[in-house]
Amino acid sequence: MLDKKHPVDYLATLSEEDRADALRMCLIVFFVTRFAIVPRAFQLQASLATLKGLDSIITAGTGTGKTLCLFIPILLRPNSISITISPLKRLQVTQVSESENYGIRTVAINEDTPNDPGLWESIRRGDYQHLIVSPEQLTLLNGHLPRLARFLRQDQSFRTKISRVHVDEAHNIYTAGLPHHGEAAFRPAYSKLGELRVLLSKGTPFQVLSATLPPHILSAIMRELMISPNHVTLQLSSNRPNITYATTPLIGSLRNYRNLNCLIPDDFQPPMDIPKTLVFHDSKQDATNAAMYTDSRLPKQLRNRGIVKHYHSDMSAEYLEQTYKDFSHPNGHCRILHATAGASTGLDIRGVQIVIQYGTCQNMAEMIQRAGRAVRDPSMHGLFLVMFEPWALNVKLENEASISDDPDQPINRVVKKNSSKQERTGHAMIRYIQSATCLRKCFSKYLNDQNPSATEFSVRWCCDRHVNSGFNLSTFFPGRIYTGQLDDEPETSVKRKRTQYRAKEDRPGLFDVLLAVGIIHTVRSYSHCLHNHVVHLLRLLVRHLSWFPNH
Repeated sequence: MLDKKHPVDYLATLSEEDRADALRMCLIVFFVTRFAIVPRAFQLQASLATLKGLDSIITAGTGTGKTLCLFIPILLRPNSISITISPLKRLQVTQVSESENYGIRTVAINEDTPNDPGLWESIRRGDYQHLIVSPEQLTLLNGHLPRLARFLRQDQSFRTKISRVHVDEAHNIYTAGLPHHGEAAFRPAYSKLGELRVLLSKGTPFQVLSATLPPHILSAIMRELMISPNHVTLQLSSNRPNITYATTPLIGSLRNYRNLNCLIPDDFQPPMDIPKTLVFHDSKQDATNAAMYTDSRLPKQLRNRGIVKHYHSDMSAEYLEQTYKDFSHPNGHCRILHATAGASTGLDIRGVQIVIQYGTCQNMAEMIQRAGRAVRDPSMHGLFLVMFEPWALNVKLENEASISDDPDQPINRVVKKNSSKQERTGHAMIRYIQSATCLRKCFSKYLNDQNPSATEFSVRWCCDRHVNSGFNLSTFFPGRIYTGQLDDEPETSVKRKRTQYRAKEDRPGLFDVLLAVGIIHTVRSYSHCLHNHVVHLLRLLVRHLSWFPNH
């Protein structure tokens, strides 16, 4: 069985020593996964580079198996420690779980890591083989050094145990860590990862991983991390052949949520199916309002039952975890999730059939990340749709050659505090929307993806730009596409009318409401003194419920 699955051609090119290590990798992974997985050639090549002390850059699309490159070096060198820089807590939870499935002792280190002396002593001793870390935990934060940063600076014994560093979703070094066109960096800790290179032993290899490394982003990463000139580069195509790409203009403004009528049929009744759909929004309020509107299109008896939910950082950790589990489970109740940008990295779910970008993205790198949430199961077919504001068609673009060093340069070149969304949007994003030719080719050009498979597709339609292809957007949705015709229903306000009350059976369960706004945590935190503060807590409860959406 192993002979049929392992990368024979690649193994034949290796020296005797490397081939022995590569075969050990294959065998260990094969047995740890109970005969389910044998590493692919690029995973072996990346891991061999790391074990040899070489820096490496891995560009590969979502779902291609980049994560295994984090685990293999630990499996072969179990007495060593790896640090993986990971951007979001939701992603870290997933990575910890996957790492532990390989028998690797793993811990996530972020702002929520308990202040438990025993835990931190275990980390310092090297009991954990894999540290999955937020970048803010490695540098000065609010005038103080986090505990892990102190270990790295003050404890030579701990520092020398670190054998390698992986930077997952490494495009964040550029997109989040550096200022752009007048806008300050919103996660400056990413720009300080080079400090880690200086702190660690000379020759400690760094590995960069991302699906989104166009030339201007890659060059910045190499500079910031001081990547060695003799690094190993592995570039797989980031193309997702099982996704159809399309764009469509919004009717009216972003707040005209009738544009989303297609998500639910007018006559919806169980057991009619709603495809699992992820909708990205510019703001938390937009995500909440759109979820309220979409939910209102369900039959009365199905509203407020979790079929439609919203997901953003203002919600409690308990609510987010519960929503993630429900949406990610194959038989989960949640079918439509309205989310903000954080979900473009944190939601690693195989069953999402449709991803909608509701409103124009500020840049192409961000949009590609969001598109990558669709149909992560290669056996499925799906859609990535950009619903864009009409102004995007009227923007006059500069000559492409004049902005070749940064295709995401904003239309207005320099962004000011009061710049409009139109002025902040990048050239490449507008060029994508205005393109009269293949959208898949737009992606490959932006990413400099020269792999022969960069424009291949396995679905009925590559995109909506091919003449005489018979493309029909309505075939992807259970409901009608909103066209703005007079016979369409009137726009519905999402604001609650204070003088109206819902029937008792239509009200959401109190626990669900409390969970969403975080009250449950508040009550638990003060449970030891309820006898002294009952009135205060009740007032707090009423104050929260008074603004909670009618949803």
